[in-house]
Amino acid sequence: MKTPLLSILSLALLHVATAQQKTATTVSPNALYEAGLQAITKGDYDGAQKYLTAAKAARHPLADYQLSELSKNRGSLVATKRKITFGTIKIEKVDFSDAAFEDSIRFLSTKITEVNKDYTPNFVIRDPQNKLQGKNITLQLNNVPASVILDQMLSMVSAKAKFEEHTIVIQPL
Repeated sequence: MKTPLLSILSLALLHVATAQQKTATTVSPNALYEAGLQAITKGDYDGAQKYLTAAKAARHPLADYQLSELSKNRGSLVATKRKITFGTIKIEKVDFSDAAFEDSIRFLSTKITEVNKDYTPNFVIRDPQNKLQGKNITLQLNNVPASVILDQMLSMVSAKAKFEEHTIVIQPL
């Protein structure tokens, strides 16, 4: 008679332990939602979609709205990620002495691709009035992020850059 009672007691304890383990590993809807928002600020579209979809399934009240906004703003989110990644790419050495602006941009593009094979800047120069034509760059920098190099180059020629989903568009101020 003891054996069946012990078996039933063992099964009951196993069931309680399993239920406690499932509860301990369950993530709250709020935590999923917050993870989705953090992914958005990092420009991580796929991560944001994953967490917000899970938050929606867990019935977070704002997840559905954020998912709809996420799909509307996909391009700007991807552009944000491109900009963040661009800022993490370090270039060992840049030494321009009276170099044409267009040549400097091509050089920077090549260096970026050499350092990070998964990142292609795709610079596009929009200058219909040729304000940047004939502008030269003199710049010597060592071990700095590509974003610092680009900022310095742009300030020398009075231009700005806009990160888009697939390109970095440069145009005069």
